[in-house]
Amino acid sequence: MRAVIAGGGVGGLTTAVSLQQAGMEASVFERETDLAKAQVGGAFTIYSNAMRPLTDFGLADQVRESGSEIKRVELRSWEGKVYAARTLDPLVQRYGTPSIGISRTNIHRILTAALRPGSLTMGMECVGFTRAEDGVRVEFANGATEAGHILIGADGSRSVLRAIEFPDAQREYAGYTVWQGIGENFEHERTPEDMLIIWYGRGLRLCLYHVGRGRPYWAALYTTPEGGRDPEGGSKQVVLDLFRGWQEPLESMIESTPDRAISRTDNFRGKPLDHWGTGRTTLLGDAAHATTIDVGQGACQAIEDAAALRKSLAEHDDPTTALRAYESRRIARTNEVMKVARRVGTVGQWRNPLLARFRGLFMGMGWDSHIRGLTSHED
Repeated sequence: MRAVIAGGGVGGLTTAVSLQQAGMEASVFERETDLAKAQVGGAFTIYSNAMRPLTDFGLADQVRESGSEIKRVELRSWEGKVYAARTLDPLVQRYGTPSIGISRTNIHRILTAALRPGSLTMGMECVGFTRAEDGVRVEFANGATEAGHILIGADGSRSVLRAIEFPDAQREYAGYTVWQGIGENFEHERTPEDMLIIWYGRGLRLCLYHVGRGRPYWAALYTTPEGGRDPEGGSKQVVLDLFRGWQEPLESMIESTPDRAISRTDNFRGKPLDHWGTGRTTLLGDAAHATTIDVGQGACQAIEDAAALRKSLAEHDDPTTALRAYESRRIARTNEVMKVARRVGTVGQWRNPLLARFRGLFMGMGWDSHIRGLTSHED
């Protein structure tokens, strides 16, 4: 069995590691020429539901050592009033593993080190494929081709493979842009290392968690038209102006972030699908179910995908049957997460002052509902 995987993000790399551990051949082809260019976005929350598969793959200890354990969540107003405070104990009890904040650079480093040598090829953009009775031949922009028994499209929310298979299911702008950054040598008593915090304003939010001692990751979400750009070297000032007067230490934390380490990207969401492929092709991660940043489950669901794919391939001798079984395992779960993320994002970006004030009254209930959904999942 040889799997050709288009896309070298967390989903594609985790899938390759998991399939190789199961005795299969898996090759990853990434469109970027430099892996650092594929690491835009800063960091991930690897919640317990994704840490358990990483435990099965033998990678959990490295993830824990490279990041910060998140034990608590606080939802606050922009002035610092606590709307809701929760622990992540229900996830720990359900999955038997902690939740970890980790930088994208570190998770990529761990995953690439776990691959067999020569499994990852950079500068290879998948542009098409042809099916045969016993496999798939994948075509790349540079004219090269690769043959495999199955093709897995893990090429992100801009997926070329999804566009080929599902031309009417392209991603859409969620209505807000996101600045992301990681502070350096910054600690403050109001932002403990074991806590994830979200501050809410009108059409504006900021989420913070740590990815190592003294390294707070933050994501600022702002309701604005699609396609906006910052002045060259001016992203930090733009974000500082947005959060002027918010609860300290937000301004100080943003100041501690080098401008070169701040990225701005528009936030997109996918459209739920009832299947992800035909024959010996399928999709995985954001290519299949692009999820907004709002519930921190994008990378987590891709990791769950990788585990489910390995399980389905082990259970079925016929690759086509295995891929459809994988999709059956995952589609209801991922579609629900997409729906919850959309709802959380919509409410989180409310600009109307009355709605924004009302929002604080039920945030805790919304969080509890989301956690119940995660913990009720059957493998």
